[in-house]
Amino acid sequence: MRFMPRIFDDTDQTNWRDARYWLSYTLIGGLAPIWCGYIILKLLSHRLTISQFTEHGEFALYTAALVAPAFHTLGRDLKVPGFKGRQLLLLLSVCCMLLAVCIYVAVSSAYISNALSNEINQDFLAYGTVVLFVLSTVLAFCVTVLDYARLSSDPRDVLAGQREELKKDFNQLQGEEHQ
Repeated sequence: MRFMPRIFDDTDQTNWRDARYWLSYTLIGGLAPIWCGYIILKLLSHRLTISQFTEHGEFALYTAALVAPAFHTLGRDLKVPGFKGRQLLLLLSVCCMLLAVCIYVAVSSAYISNALSNEINQDFLAYGTVVLFVLSTVLAFCVTVLDYARLSSDPRDVLAGQREELKKDFNQLQGEEHQ
């Protein structure tokens, strides 16, 4: 599958470095309730379990908070070329957001009606939402890298590269027709 390497063709090391800084700030600040809670509970000599940080769908909230800016990034400047993979990334963002919202609404509704709170599969909630958060983090990181590449490139160079790519694809198609 050549899709993944092609969407990153216009990136350079600066884009990746800047995106890593973005990711560091996002995870340190966004997960502050988790790591601060861990430190406080450890200081108070509490036994720590993953469910203390997942039982109310917290990672579903973190997922939604992480993916929401990707919507803005993917949805702005639609007429400006150079954002490769936009449609697929937007679709993946929507899927992550809908899944996170569904999980959080289900969990919060169950806890509002105390009778249903015992029905929640805590193992699935813990591991499922953490996996969803990790996937959405990778997605948001990729969107950020591509956005930095798009914003740091010269639009004329991007257009020239797209023209060359179209010519190459057209010539390749013409070659296939003559065979």
